[in-house]
Amino acid sequence: MRYIVYDTETSGLNTTFDQIFQLAAVLADDNLNEIDSFVMRCRRLPHIVPSPDALLVTGVRPVDLEQADLSFYQMMMKAHRQLVEWSQWGAIFLGYNSMRFDESLLRQALYQNLLPVYLTNTNGNIRGDVMRMVQACVVHYPNSIAVPTDEPGSATFKLGEVAAANGIVLSNAHDALADARTTLAVARLLRERIPDGWTWMLRMASKNGVRAALRADVLCLTSWYLRVPYSFMVTPACSITSASSEVAMFDLAHDPTSYLELPHHALGEYITGETRVLRRLRTNAQPMLFPAELAPDDVRGRLPASVHIDRARRVQMHPRFRAVVTQAMSQLYDNVAPVEHVEQRIYDGFPPDDDRVLLRDFHNAAWAERWSIARRLSDHRLRELARRLIWVEQPGMLSAAEQHRFDDFVASRLLAEGEVPWTTVAQALSAVERLSQSADVEQRDRLAEIETYIRDMAKRAISH
Repeated sequence: MRYIVYDTETSGLNTTFDQIFQLAAVLADDNLNEIDSFVMRCRRLPHIVPSPDALLVTGVRPVDLEQADLSFYQMMMKAHRQLVEWSQWGAIFLGYNSMRFDESLLRQALYQNLLPVYLTNTNGNIRGDVMRMVQACVVHYPNSIAVPTDEPGSATFKLGEVAAANGIVLSNAHDALADARTTLAVARLLRERIPDGWTWMLRMASKNGVRAALRADVLCLTSWYLRVPYSFMVTPACSITSASSEVAMFDLAHDPTSYLELPHHALGEYITGETRVLRRLRTNAQPMLFPAELAPDDVRGRLPASVHIDRARRVQMHPRFRAVVTQAMSQLYDNVAPVEHVEQRIYDGFPPDDDRVLLRDFHNAAWAERWSIARRLSDHRLRELARRLIWVEQPGMLSAAEQHRFDDFVASRLLAEGEVPWTTVAQALSAVERLSQSADVEQRDRLAEIETYIRDMAKRAISH
């Protein structure tokens, strides 16, 4: 099976409202040898204010954001075509800290450009996170890979530092293609040093692989919190179907006797409260789930294996408890507050089949024909995103009324006041001031350039 290792450089850390500025990917064969690659840059969307912190870290200059050859839409169309071609027989998509960051940004970018969102885990594809694998090695395969520590003595998992600790040279850090190639090198190192562990962790990158692992009575589940690992001996505690993306695991440090007869409304506090008797596991996000024999010595609530087995079997042999836990899990999202902005509605269901046909027509049509296609979309999210695409890509086609609507939208994003979930001009200027206090001479020059860029952005929004 082929591997696709990818990385992004972005306007900031907000995976819902920030924008990818650079996207790179490396295609590798079954032995993790590179066979192809691409890297693309795009221009800033008019309603996006880049984070000064991100610009400093990545080295991206304002001129790069305005003069790149591709628009955001053009970049994502090209990248999507290439990734689909590479993965037409199924591929393993890998990134570094991708589950929490790059994957969400990639999905958001596909969504906002009216492309299929679940590229990395549909049509035979699966997705994994190399940083998550390195973290798992610290706990379950000690001494398999060198992991550096900071001054307080906590493990640090920054890509460049992990690479350097293992003799991998990272040149041009924070360039997406360089980072993707470094991620590939770390993956190759894991595969060489712990082949059985590599195979198991890739199995956990597949939803089917996780479901198969959940047939065991006792497993070890590890998670990291504030750079500290916590491991728990667990057993499945709810019904598991092919559609299950999240399941509950009973923490075997607890005697199940006190919980088996509780009603579903009482179990909720043990899923989300301070005492986590039931631990949530996402089957589609490469959980750190391992066989019991690979549990570390400092597993939480360490008990004899016979106690774990007895408690697990009591949970497994209690169908009512498993049904009640399943009900409690299904109600976790019943009272989720509605969201206001289209970017936040990415997971509000799949578009209807008729809309999917219309989206293909939209991408293939001349721009002059896309307004009429957009109006026929029944999914209000897609209609809004289609209108935004036409605004950005073909402003010369807009009527005076549409131009006014577009200008108002951009101004509302850039000049917003108070608490909003995206970066505003005011927030960015405040960040420039903060960063300037500890900046060296070179950084101050760059921050001055960034400040001028942001103020010019605001002036243009106000003038409209």
